[in-house]
Amino acid sequence: MYKYLNLGEYLDEENRCLQESVEERSALIEFGCGNCRHLKILEAVSSFYLGIDFDPGHIKSAWNLSENKNSQIFTF
Repeated sequence: MYKYLNLGEYLDEENRCLQESVEERSALIEFGCGNCRHLKILEAVSSFYLGIDFDPGHIKSAWNLSENKNSQIFTF
């Protein structure tokens, strides 16, 4: 049996776990960041965020979502 009844419950729990596990002013790196949805959750507490992904479309989307001037998001 699954712990979560739907995707929304799972994502809410994931967001809570991320926020609880990252210390204020942390520097973060995420490989396979996609559109950097974790960045949106953690940019208020991170001092620097580096996201890396293969897909240029995801990176473009990530830049559009990011409000953090200390974020760097790359594709290769």
